[in-house]
Amino acid sequence: MRPLLVCLAACALVALPLYAQMPPPGAALPDQAPPQPPVGRMYAMRASGAVPQQAHLDDALKPVAPMLKSLPFTSYEKVSIEDNVLPWGQETLFPINALYAMHVTPLAQEEDGAIALRSRVEMLQGEDYVNALDTVAHAVQNQALLFRGMPLGRDELVIVLLISLPSEQGEQGEASKEDMPEPGEQEQESDAQQEEEQDRQDAEAAEERETSPPEPAE
Repeated sequence: MRPLLVCLAACALVALPLYAQMPPPGAALPDQAPPQPPVGRMYAMRASGAVPQQAHLDDALKPVAPMLKSLPFTSYEKVSIEDNVLPWGQETLFPINALYAMHVTPLAQEEDGAIALRSRVEMLQGEDYVNALDTVAHAVQNQALLFRGMPLGRDELVIVLLISLPSEQGEQGEASKEDMPEPGEQEQESDAQQEEEQDRQDAEAAEERETSPPEPAE
């Protein structure tokens, strides 16, 4: 019985370090390239007014107009629009104004393609910044995340965040260009074939002249 207990203990001690070295679920393997970092676009705006009949937006905010239809405001004024690449696991700053700043950290890409990310909005309170908002959201590519409820004087700060992944079409296009022949290669090959065909015809004509009987003299 003692040898069996010793074996079980030794196996457990070996298994623990191996399990500790295993990557967490969803993490990229060591020999596997990590996915390209997502790109974020933030629209920060001052929202004001009562329940809207038809919302008024600055021209710069028209791309996100459909996301604002359900909000109880009549006026939307641009405060800040920022674009940033979001490296995985790193916090990226989106400046808003002197009172607010947004920080976004992409955590992981899920199996369905959604991106889990931490979003927090800092607000200046006295001489210190405090988190006015701190949440983990799941962003679907090209769909908006909406953040609101942060005071901006008598009005409200509304933030729309769009997350997308860079297209791989450019890389595929570059790869296809590398496979294409250099300019002039096809023409050079065609000229060589013509010269070879001409040499063959000349050789056949010479053989015919050598094997043909001489014509009788008159």
